[in-house]
Amino acid sequence: MVVERPDYSVLRVSLVDMGAKEREKLIRAIKRSPEIELATHAGASETYIRLRSEAATRGEELKYVNVAGGKRGGVRLRKAEQYLKDMGFGAYLNVTKGPLLRATRGRLLTHMPLSKDSSYTHLIGALKQAWEISSNLPEPDLELDLEGLEEPKWAHHSLRRTSDRFARQSMDITGTKKEDLDDMYGWNQAARAKDMQLVYEGRQERSKRKRITMMI
Repeated sequence: MVVERPDYSVLRVSLVDMGAKEREKLIRAIKRSPEIELATHAGASETYIRLRSEAATRGEELKYVNVAGGKRGGVRLRKAEQYLKDMGFGAYLNVTKGPLLRATRGRLLTHMPLSKDSSYTHLIGALKQAWEISSNLPEPDLELDLEGLEEPKWAHHSLRRTSDRFARQSMDITGTKKEDLDDMYGWNQAARAKDMQLVYEGRQERSKRKRITMMI
């Protein structure tokens, strides 16, 4: 789920029904665009178009690319939309709310949402820096269990395991259930997918699961 910003909109191109030739035409159109918003993000747009259209494991809900962004109704966004319409891509376009947390590409802040794949460098880097600061303090971090290691080994999987452990330890406080933890951390998904009541449960019920990690 992507958290959106109400004051920031993006021009989204759907890749669901777009063939290979159309995708290449889209990439060329963006690269050659006279519109500064499209041109600035042309490299990032091409990267995401190729990644999200060629990945066989990605669902249809992820097969899109945000090629431009800004204030809804703003000049840059309108010009970018009109240019792609003129290039024949009107059927694939949609202006929608932009992501709250945005991925970077080099020094460029893209219009795509930050994902676990793109957070590795920044997240692990921040943890390493925090460890260096902590290790030089007079008193060690009492909550960090190195399990016999001289230095911690950071990885997304270790963070997931720690999050899972804290969530289970605080179940009495947060009022969450085992089924909620299974859904949050991806356990027993094959069995859960067969329960249609869970598939079609409302947003209000799902929103309660935010309490799962509130004590971390």
